[in-house]
Amino acid sequence: MSSIEVQKIKNQGKLPQKIILSNGDKKLIISFENSLDLYWILSKSPKEKLILESFEITKEDYAIYTLFEQLYNRIKNASVFDIDTEIALFESGLSHFDSLADIYDFYKENVASLKESDAYHELFDGKTITWCSDEIYDDSNDLVKINFDGEKFILEFAKRKQNELLSSPYNIPVRFRNSGSKYNPFNVIFMRMFQDLQKYNTEFHQIHIEEYLYNQKILKK
Repeated sequence: MSSIEVQKIKNQGKLPQKIILSNGDKKLIISFENSLDLYWILSKSPKEKLILESFEITKEDYAIYTLFEQLYNRIKNASVFDIDTEIALFESGLSHFDSLADIYDFYKENVASLKESDAYHELFDGKTITWCSDEIYDDSNDLVKINFDGEKFILEFAKRKQNELLSSPYNIPVRFRNSGSKYNPFNVIFMRMFQDLQKYNTEFHQIHIEEYLYNQKILKK
C-alpha cells in the first residue's frame, strides 16, 4: 500500500501541472512558475508555523523513490549531461557528435570538470545534497537537504530566518533558478526530475517487486 498520494494540479496558463506529494499531514509541492524557475514547497495541514520539517520517501512508493534515487545519483555523479538522450539522438542520426566514442569522452570530461567546480562542492559533501534557495539574500534563504540512509530518502526543509515579508511562516519554499543559479548547471538535474514527474500516471499504480519486499520487511518488524 502506497503511503504517498500523488496529485497533478492545473497551473496558470500553459505552465506544466503542479505536482503534489502528500504523506500524512505533510505536502510537498513541486511547481514550475512564471519566473521560469522550479520551486519545492513544504507545508502541513492543518497549518502550523514551520522552522524545520522532514519528508520521507521509501520503497513503499517505488516509482517516486526511483525518481529521487535518480536525482541523488545524478548529483553525486555530476551527471548533468544526459548521455542516454544523446546516444538515442546519435542512433537516430540527429546528434552533432561524430561517434559514440566522442559522446563518452565528452561525458567523462564533463563529469570530471563539474566535480572540480565550486558549485558541486557547495551542493554535495559526499553524502548530503544541500540546496539553499536561489534568492537574493543568502543569510535568510530557506534550504532543503537530501539525505539517503541506505533505505529511504529524507528531505529536510529548514527556514533559516523567520521573515514573514519574504515568505509565509506556514511553508518552507525552496527556489531552483534556471538562470543565474549559484549551483548552475545542477539545476538542470532538478528540472529533469520534474519533467519525469509529469509522466507519472496518477490513475494507475502497479506494485513493484521492491515495494512488495519492502512492505514484507516492515510487516516482519
